[in-house]
Amino acid sequence: MELEKEFIQMSKQNLHEMDSIKVEDKNYAKKNALEKELWDGERIDYQKKIKQLNRKIEELTDDLRLLEEQNIELKSDKNRLTLQVEEMRSAFRNKLTKYMNENNPDSSATTWKAKEELIRSYTEKEVELSQRLDKESKRIDEKYKQLRALKNYARSLKYLAEDWAPIGQPLPEVLTLPPPVILDDEDDNEFVKQQQSEIDRLKLKNRNLEDEVRKAGDTSAKMKHLPASHESGGAMQAQILRELEFLKGNPDVLKKPGTASIEVEKLRKERDNLYK
Repeated sequence: MELEKEFIQMSKQNLHEMDSIKVEDKNYAKKNALEKELWDGERIDYQKKIKQLNRKIEELTDDLRLLEEQNIELKSDKNRLTLQVEEMRSAFRNKLTKYMNENNPDSSATTWKAKEELIRSYTEKEVELSQRLDKESKRIDEKYKQLRALKNYARSLKYLAEDWAPIGQPLPEVLTLPPPVILDDEDDNEFVKQQQSEIDRLKLKNRNLEDEVRKAGDTSAKMKHLPASHESGGAMQAQILRELEFLKGNPDVLKKPGTASIEVEKLRKERDNLYK
C-alpha cells in the first residue's frame, strides 16, 4: 500500500512538472513568435527604406548626368558662337577696309557712310540673332525641365505600381515596356519649314548682292583711270545703300517662332563661305 501511495504521488508530481514545462514551452514559443514577427516587420521596413534610397540615388544620378550634358553642350555652343562672331567681325572689317583702300583712295564721305551703314546693319542683325538665341536657349531649358518633371512623375507612378503589384506574379506589360521618348513636335516642324523657306530666300538674296558687289568692284577697278570712274563708284555705293535700306525696312525677317539656332548657324557658315 505504501508503495502504491508513493507511486501515485510521484506520478502526480511528474504530471504537475510536465504541465509546468508545457506552459513554459508555450510561453517561450509565443515569445519567439512575437520576436520573429517584430524582426520580420523591421526587416521589411529596412528593405523598403533601402529600396527608396536606391531609387533616389538612381533619380539623382539621372538628373546629374542630364545637367552635365546640358552644361557641356551650352559651353560648347558658347565657345563656338563667340569664335564665329569674332571671325565674322574681323573678316567683314578687313574686306571692307581692303575694298575702300583699293577702289576709293580718296575715302569719300559716301564710301565711308556705306561702310559704316553696312557694319551697323550687321551689328544690329548680330544683336537680334543673339537675343533670339537666348530666347531659344531659355525655351529649351524649360522643355528640359518639363521633360524631367514628366520623367520623375512617370517613375513615381511606376514605383507605386510595383509596390502595389501582387507578390509572386509577373508585372503588367505597361511596367516592363521602355518609356516613350518621342514627343509630338508637329507644330515645331511646321515652324522649321516656314523658317527654312525664309532662310533660303535670304541666302539667294545674299548671293545676288555679293555678286553685284563683286561685279561693281571689278568694273570700278577696270575703270578707275577713266574720267567716269567716280560716277561709276558713286552708282555702286548708291546701290549698296539702297540694299541696306531695304534690309533695314524689313525688321520682321526671321522673327517666326521655332528652333532657329541650327539654321542660323547654317546661314552664318554659308555667308562665311561666300567671303572665302
